[in-house]
Parts: sequence; C-alpha cells; structure tokens
Amino acid sequence: MGKCNKDELAPLRGKLYDAVTGEQLVANFSTKNGRRYRYYITRSLYKETRANAPTGWRLSGPTVEKTVNSIARSILADRNNIISALAAADAPAAIVAPVLERANAVLNQTESILEDYVKRVNIGSDRIEVKLTLAKLMPEGMDLPDILMSQTKPMRMQRRSNEMRLVLDADGSNAVIDSVLVKGIAQAHVWAEEMFSGKANSLVELVERHKVSEGYLKKLMPLAFLAPDIVTSILAGKQPDGLSKEKLVSKTLSPIWQEQRDALGFDAAQ
Repeated sequence: MGKCNKDELAPLRGKLYDAVTGEQLVANFSTKNGRRYRYYITRSLYKETRANAPTGWRLSGPTVEKTVNSIARSILADRNNIISALAAADAPAAIVAPVLERANAVLNQTESILEDYVKRVNIGSDRIEVKLTLAKLMPEGMDLPDILMSQTKPMRMQRRSNEMRLVLDADGSNAVIDSVLVKGIAQAHVWAEEMFSGKANSLVELVERHKVSEGYLKKLMPLAFLAPDIVTSILAGKQPDGLSKEKLVSKTLSPIWQEQRDALGFDAAQ
C-alpha cells in the first residue's frame, strides 16, 4: 500500500476527520491484480497495523465521496437554511437571490462539489457531519466572513473484508436522497424567489432567463409551495417509496399542506 500521489484524485484530502479523536484521515491507494483501489484511512493506520490502531478508519474512497457529495448537495438545496445563514452573517439582502441562483446552478451540474464547497467532514461510529462553505457562491468583492453550514446524518457501519463502508440511516432504514427531486425543488424555489422579489415580472421572463419551456416551468413551480416538513423529509431521503420528481409534477397539488401530505403519503406534521 502506498501514499496517494498528486495525480490521484482525492477530493476529500485534508477534509476528513475522526469525530472522536480529531485525527485526520489521509488518502491512500493499493493495487491488486492490476486494479487500483483508493481509500481514506486514519493517519495512525498509515504507519501502524489494525492491531496497533484498532479504532482507526479505513474507508472506500468512492463510497465516502459519494456519501459526502449527497449530503453536501442536500445542504445546498435547503433554500431556507441558506437564507438563515446569510442573515446570521449580516449579509446584504440584495445578495440572497444571486446566492440562491448560484446554489441552484451548482446543483444542476453533474460534477462533484467536494473540492469547492466541502470544508470539513467529521466521521463518528453512528453519524457523519458535513460542513459546507458558501464562499464560492458569494458575489465578487463581498467582504464577508466565511459562511459555513452543516448537516449531521445518522449512519451505521458495514465491514467488508478489512474495509469499513458507510451506510446512511433514516429512522433505522437506508436513506435514499433523490438528487433529481431535490434539484427540482431547489429550482422551483429559485423561480418563486425571483417572482416575489421582483427580479422577474412574469413567467415569460423566467422562461427566457432560464431557457426552459413554459410548460416545464408551470409544472415545476408548485414544488416551491410544498409543506416545509415535506421538503425536509425529501432532503433527508425520507420520502415515501416511489415518490419521484416525475410523479410529483404530474399531480395537482393542493395549497393546503395537510392535503399535500395525504395525497403524497407523508405522515402528518408533528
């Protein structure tokens, strides 16, 4: 096993930490039968054996990156929390809409957002915390402190050979975060924000600015008016089985939140 070289893709290098000990995980790789495998391992495990460092982590690189990327995207899709974070940092109200628009543009990209937006990841035995920076979303020339947002997800471990795998939990079952559905809700909120703020005066302006069809915009816009607890459940991957973006936009949603819950199969708000 050797240390990951500079050419080896490791977007979480220097960002992963043991939540209990604070020890950093380093990028590492091995080659077996001509195939290269990439890991993030606790620094102590790099020099010691498992017997000498029994609490160390050894995580599949692609697996942990996929997990963190999913959580990071759900943070960027949470419009209300972004607004709250900006307000707490005394950011000018004028930058709220541009920041939300940039966040939505990032969500619409297929590229990983780990290098530009993930600040730190703390991994514990039963949970994972992802801290995100909004610096890349800020308009140029803004003199603001680094604005951080974080999200903690319950998690359990599965051992496979000598490798530990992360499995996100949602009330004891695997969370399935539908990135397409999350992106759709985020886009709807951006459009609604532009209408309410006066940035766009009509649906025609939105269609022209975002280069989408009027029919698509009208289908997606109602997602901006989902009950807050429904949005929270979707961001956490706790939506009812089979609820997809396509299924959601095909329904005529009631403006009454309890009727939305009944129609979509969500439990009543607590």
